[in-house]
Amino acid sequence: MSQKKLIGIAVVVIVIIIGGYVVWSKKMAPRTGGENSGLPVSQKNQNQNLNQVPTPAGGISANDSSFNGADDSEVSPDEKRSDEKADEAFRQQVIAYANQNVNKLAAPPANDKWDTPTFYFVGNSNVYVELYAIDTDLVGAKMLYKATKDGSGSIKLAEVARYKEGEEDWILSSGTDTYADYVMEEYDYNEDTRKWEKTDEFDESGSADSGADLGTGAPAGQIIP
Repeated sequence: MSQKKLIGIAVVVIVIIIGGYVVWSKKMAPRTGGENSGLPVSQKNQNQNLNQVPTPAGGISANDSSFNGADDSEVSPDEKRSDEKADEAFRQQVIAYANQNVNKLAAPPANDKWDTPTFYFVGNSNVYVELYAIDTDLVGAKMLYKATKDGSGSIKLAEVARYKEGEEDWILSSGTDTYADYVMEEYDYNEDTRKWEKTDEFDESGSADSGADLGTGAPAGQIIP
């Protein structure tokens, strides 16, 4: 056999041996992979512990915002609401009486008159009456009344607080107002239906059919200073 053939056979055998060793080493090596590949075992364990966040029984994951100091929820303070149950018929009586006697609630400016009032109820018996002059600026009036009904069914309005119109907001001029931060229900006059209707976001009934006509006579009552 020639020397060239012997060298060729030796090269083939060496290649086969090396290839077999490479295949065998891959099968025997642990499948670690990832960003921790090539690190000592102790360092890999430390990295894994750093990336793990204990998950409580409630199922909060490692990426939960509460673990990262972030809170995306907006917690609003509890709204103050009156404990009184709304009585729509009573409210309409109060509105009708106050509207018919609006010039007794507050004197309009000279050579002017009040525009259609707006009413804001807190509960059932506390009502704000808001007035603006049609032509005159900064002479508006806002009053808070305690509304009641006597044995004969007559409405009584007792003034609790009074405001005057300022350049940016209402200014308390007399009395004490403890309902300024309570939820209010607004009533406005609807020209189309000719009724006073609840118009604010707190109206859950979806009905205003019990409104009183502007032209009807107001129930008997009394304004108490």
